[in-house]
Amino acid sequence: MIPGGYRNINALFDPPMWEQRRRRIADIVTEVRPSSILELGCGEGNILSFLIPPSDDDEHPISRIVGLDIDECEIEKAAQRCKPNGWDHQYPRCDPLQVQLYHGSAAVPVGEFKGIDFIICSEVIEHMPTEDLELVAKTLFGVYQPRVCIVTTPNAEFNVYFPELNYGTPNSRFRHNDHHFEWTRQEFYDWQVAPGEARMLVPLPMCECMCTRMAGIYGYDFRVEGIGKLVNSEALKAYTGPDVGCCTQIAVFSKRSGAGLSCKASREDYIKGSERHPIPTHAITFEYPVAKDQPLSPTHLRDLVVRYAGYIMDVKTGVFKFEELWQVWAVKSQFRRRRRLKEWLDEQCHHGLEFKLISNSGYTSQYQLLA
Repeated sequence: MIPGGYRNINALFDPPMWEQRRRRIADIVTEVRPSSILELGCGEGNILSFLIPPSDDDEHPISRIVGLDIDECEIEKAAQRCKPNGWDHQYPRCDPLQVQLYHGSAAVPVGEFKGIDFIICSEVIEHMPTEDLELVAKTLFGVYQPRVCIVTTPNAEFNVYFPELNYGTPNSRFRHNDHHFEWTRQEFYDWQVAPGEARMLVPLPMCECMCTRMAGIYGYDFRVEGIGKLVNSEALKAYTGPDVGCCTQIAVFSKRSGAGLSCKASREDYIKGSERHPIPTHAITFEYPVAKDQPLSPTHLRDLVVRYAGYIMDVKTGVFKFEELWQVWAVKSQFRRRRRLKEWLDEQCHHGLEFKLISNSGYTSQYQLLA
């Protein structure tokens, strides 16, 4: 018996699987630098709320975040997680952000989602009947046409570490009672390529419609990664079979520049999806507060920076760190971008006014406040 069991899945990983998955999604968002994000199957808003705080990359702010879920109760929970709080009002953002939540199915096209930069579909497709996947793929890649889309789903082979699931036996079952399927790594790969490019392990009609459109007609490249590899655990030592990969598999789809064809969802597609699922409806929109400070005169701006630099500097040397100064909201609301503050400080140093550059290493630079 392999220790742990499925109910103790998080005990097998450090950090927990949900955190590893969320971190990888955030890393890809940072790489892509999207201006808008849609999460299909957003649930209670764990990922959405994680993406709301301004990132360190203030040159490419996210201006729109959208969540869609078929469960109305989950949308209500997401609204609580995603609404602006007291801190957001006390320290407004430098750039606008709109957060929208919709109630409905990913199988029914929503016109407002067309052209969104980045789409997340994390641990969702396995909850859908296979007959819906064709329409979801057509809607996702043909109608919405994101620049990048990531899809994560459980790796069925990894279930060997969960003895309760009886993987590989006639009594095998899925990780969740609501799962309609769980794919092996090969099956997940085959879902993403055109017929004939890889071994078919899923129903041919689904592959013909979905995979040809994704990798062919719609012009998407993709790569597959794994999240959640067992390392130095008792479960790993107890299993002596072949490598089964990671707990979760993730596909990153990137649209080729100038490639692919657009596709309007037909009335037939719309009816096909809406017959089985609720038509998506707008639930709520949050507009995050934005700083509206009037620009200060050059003299008052210099006085402001000198004052706060004095608060954070080393009292013996007068040295302060650029990043600590940037984190002062009054300073940030005036300059709006790290780049502008850095340029301003360097200009002051060049003319010998109040500041001296101690170490020049980008945003980790150090300055000295002159007496």
